[in-house]
Amino acid sequence: MLLAVAQARGGAEALIPVLKALRPEWGPRIKVIARTEAADCFRAEGFPVEERIPDTAPDLLLTGTSWGSDLEPSFLRTARRQGTPSLTLLDSWIHYRERFLNHGEGVLSKDLLPDRIGVMDDFALEEMVEEGFPWDCLRVVGHPGFDELARWTSRPESKQERANLRRGWGLDLDERLLVFFSQPSPGVEQAWSWLLRSLTGLPTEGRCKLLLKLHPREDEREWRQRILGTPVPVKIAHGEGANLLLKIADGVVGLTSQTLVKGYLLGRAVISIRPPEEERDGLMLSRAGYLNRCGNAEQLRHELEKVLVGNGTLSDRKKLPDSLTDGQGTQRVLQQLQELLGSEIIREKLHAG
Repeated sequence: MLLAVAQARGGAEALIPVLKALRPEWGPRIKVIARTEAADCFRAEGFPVEERIPDTAPDLLLTGTSWGSDLEPSFLRTARRQGTPSLTLLDSWIHYRERFLNHGEGVLSKDLLPDRIGVMDDFALEEMVEEGFPWDCLRVVGHPGFDELARWTSRPESKQERANLRRGWGLDLDERLLVFFSQPSPGVEQAWSWLLRSLTGLPTEGRCKLLLKLHPREDEREWRQRILGTPVPVKIAHGEGANLLLKIADGVVGLTSQTLVKGYLLGRAVISIRPPEEERDGLMLSRAGYLNRCGNAEQLRHELEKVLVGNGTLSDRKKLPDSLTDGQGTQRVLQQLQELLGSEIIREKLHAG
C-alpha cells in the first residue's frame, strides 16, 4: 500500500500527478489521508479520501508539506518508528523548517524528517541546507504540479491554442488581460489599492481588462464590497482554474502566490507587490533574482506601463532551471520512489514515461 498524506492545496497539487501516474497499476492500493482544501483536490481527481487511518502500515509513505499543521509530521514520525520508507515533496520556497517541526521544536533531527525530501530546484536546496536540513536527504525533483504547464508551453501548437482561448474570452488582439491573483494576506488590501491607483490614468485607451482571481479561503462578499465604485472595471473569475487564466493572461499580478512562479514559467509578465506589512520576502522569484518586487504605487505603475503600453521586453530575463521547465518532475519523483521501494511496478511506469 502507498499512503499519500496532504493538508494543504499546494501539497495535494504536487502529489496528484504522481498518484495519477501510478493509479493504473496500483489502483486501490493507493490510500489518501487529506484535510480541508487538499481533500477537495484529491476527490476532484477521483482519489477517495480515507475517513480513518488504515489499520496496516503502508509499504511507502508519500507526503506533501504544510505550514502550521501537524498532519504530515505525525505520519512522518510514525513512519520513522515503523521503518516505513518515506518521501516528502516540497511545493513552496518558504517556511521550510516550519513544515517539519511542531510548535516549540527547534532541531531538525533525522527522526523528525522523511528518508528523502524532494525539492523544486537548487535554490530551494541551498536555502534548506542553510537552515539546517541535512543535505543527504534532499533531492532536486522539480514540481510535478508544474509539469502540465511546462509541457504545454513547449508545444509548437500552444501559441495557436492560446489565441483560440483568448478569442473564446472575447479578447481582441490589441487588448491586454491583467489577472490579479489574491491571497489571504494582511497586505492584500494595500496591494489592491496600489494596483487600482496605478492603473488609473494609464494610456491604455480601454484596451486593458482586469480580472480578479480569489484564493479559496477568501470571502467573495468582502471583495465585492471592495471593488464597488473602482475607477477600473473589474471582473471576478468564477470556476476558471488558475492554469487557464495564466494561459490567456498578458500580465500576472500578486504578492507571493505560487501562481506567479507558474506565470513566469509560461513567459507571462509577472508583477509582484510587496506591501509594508510583509517583513520577510516570501517570493522565490525575488530572492533568487528573477524579478524586483514593487514596494510602492509608483514602482507598480512603471511595471504596469511595460505590460499594458508595451515599453518592456521579456526576451532577456533570467530563465528558470530545467527542473521546473522540462515537464519531468513526476518522472523524477517516480525515480525516487523506485529507489526507496525497489518496486517493479514503479520501474515499469518510469520506463513507460
